[in-house]
Order: sequence, then C-alpha cells, then structure tokens
Amino acid sequence: MADGPQVTGAAREWLTARRDDLNARYRAARRRYSKLDAQAVLNLSAELLPPLAGAGEAGSDALLSSVFDLILLHAGRGMLSLAPSPMRILLSETAPKMRGVLLQRARTLSELSNAVEHLRKRGGEFARTLSAMASQFQTPEQVRAAGVLLAWRLGEARLREQALGSASQLPNSVVLFALGLEGWPESTAPLALASLIGDAWCHPRERFRPQTLLNLSSAPRAKVLAVLEKLNAPVGAYPAAGKLSATCGEFAGFGGRFLEPPKLLYVGKNTQRHRFWVRSGTENFRIDADIFGWVCRPDPEADYPVQETIQLSATRAGSTSVSGKVVLYSDGELIADGKRERFDDLRDASSYCVVSDLLAATGRDSFRIRIYSPARPAL
Repeated sequence: MADGPQVTGAAREWLTARRDDLNARYRAARRRYSKLDAQAVLNLSAELLPPLAGAGEAGSDALLSSVFDLILLHAGRGMLSLAPSPMRILLSETAPKMRGVLLQRARTLSELSNAVEHLRKRGGEFARTLSAMASQFQTPEQVRAAGVLLAWRLGEARLREQALGSASQLPNSVVLFALGLEGWPESTAPLALASLIGDAWCHPRERFRPQTLLNLSSAPRAKVLAVLEKLNAPVGAYPAAGKLSATCGEFAGFGGRFLEPPKLLYVGKNTQRHRFWVRSGTENFRIDADIFGWVCRPDPEADYPVQETIQLSATRAGSTSVSGKVVLYSDGELIADGKRERFDDLRDASSYCVVSDLLAATGRDSFRIRIYSPARPAL
C-alpha cells in the first residue's frame, strides 16, 4: 500500500517516512480481514490523519501510528462506514478535539475505541459526550476517569465502583456532564456522587429538590456535610415501602441470554445490592446492575443454590428462608423480622434475593428480574 495524493501536510510526510512499515501492517491486516480495501484505507487516512498530525510535535508519531492501526482494525471489521458510525464519530470528531491530551499518551485513544465498541448502540453518544467535554481535560488520566464514569452512566454497570472511585480526579463540571446532570450547580457534584455511592438504585434527580440544589450551590461546608449525612442515612434493615426501581434481563431472542425464565441464586456473604446470580436452564449467569443499566455474563464457576419462593401450602407462622431472616411467599407477601409487606405484582414470584433494604425477584413467566428499593424522600 502507498500513500495517495489526497493526504496532505504533516500527515503525508509521516506516511512517506513510514511507508515500508505501514505497508507491512496493511498486508498483515489484509490477511486477517479479507475484505479490507486499500483504497478505503487511503481515503480514511486522508480524512482522519491530517487533523491529528499537527506540526509534528512530540507524541505525533505515536498518535498517528495508533490511529492508523485503528483504521486497519475497524475498516477491516466494517465499523467505519460512510454513515456516522460510533467509531467514525470517535476518530473524526472526538479525537481531534482532545489531541493535546492524546499526544501525552496515544494509547488512550485505543482505550476509548474499546469503550465505544462495548457500548454498541450507545457508543456514538459516548464519543459525542466526550467530545463536548474535551476542552476540560488536562491529562490522559482525566480522560480515562471521565470515560469510565460516562460508560457507567450509559449502561456499563460493571464499572460502578471504578467510576465512583476515580471521579474525584475530575472537575465538578465534567462529573455532572458525564452523569447527565449538566444543569446542576458545579459545587453540587460531590452530592451527586454521594447519592450514587449511598444508593445507585435511585437517580440523583430523585434525591434533591431543585430548590435544595440552588440553596447548596453557595452553602457553607457545614451545611453541605449535614445534607450528606441525611443523604446516606439507612432506611431500614429490610425492604420497606419499596418501589420498583428497575428491571434486568430480556426475552430470549431479543438481545437476551436466557433460554427460560431465570431464578435468583442464594449467594450468602457474597450478596450485594448491585450484583446478582441467576440460573436459566442449566446455566448460571452474573448480573451487574443499577439505575443506569445492567450487564449479564455467563458465570460457569458460580455454584449457588436457587432461592425459590415459599409455596402457599407452607405454614407461614415462624417461617424462615435459607438466610433465617427473610422469606417471600409465592403470593407476593414478604415476611421480614416479624414484619409483613405485600408486593401485589409479585404474586407470580418464583425466586428472590434480599440484600439489606433491597428485594430482587423473578416471575414464573417472565425473563426479567424486578428490583425493589426504598422510596427515599427527596431532600
């Protein structure tokens, strides 16, 4: 492969200087992707390399090399079509806007490429949102932290802990923008994060009244700390006045993985509010989930028993579940520590899992897991 006349400036100089190496890389990619077209690579190089070439500053060579490899990879896989595909948006719109940071660490662009691919239909939104925040990034570490936070908000539930842990590296404005809270006062970003740390089954918009946000935008530190204390106050040990917060899972054949309605497993000390295990047929799966979305993956190593609801023929008085504290009957009645609560839409419940103040349950004829969490009052 040789460079074409349509590539200009510093990008053309780079292509010319690296001709033999780039041709070898193209041939290797062509062996892997039989439909990879030389003219398509030239056209994409002419479009994508010049905005990133600059004047050949330090780091330019590594950045252009990274972009060229991404062109070979994604053109070979058909992910750089003429339509505004998510990957094309990343390379043509987002990358030039954060060129200064990418010059510091070219590998950052490959990491963003992986995120776009994993987010699938929301990959374009990921790329464009990063593009809108690009001017606020000073370091590759900030780009990575913002990318993790944004990917979590767009549904990559496995990133919740990492996202909340690294958000402190970011300016408040970036935190709010990544969380879709760009209308909030910048000083309230720590409150948004604290609300999600305390309960990621309740959206920050549900936790604060607009007037409260306005009052806190210039409030003294003591007042903000008092709000934080109220924010994370526990509601109770068991589900009470719960609301349907989300559903996880889909029908088989429509993006789901389950061949038959799943049942929740009892995992003992491994239980947590944002991770569940289920069995569908003979396969076990792990589900990471929160208010922003869910991710389901097979987990063949999981070896936990199904926690089925108690049938109505059983005696309710003094009944206990496998945990010895909480039991859900098949008619939707929950008995927890001597207290009773009825969930009318769980009359068909087949299995359940209780974690502190959260209840997850499956139905006999549904592929979805229903999540009930406390109805927390807005501050």
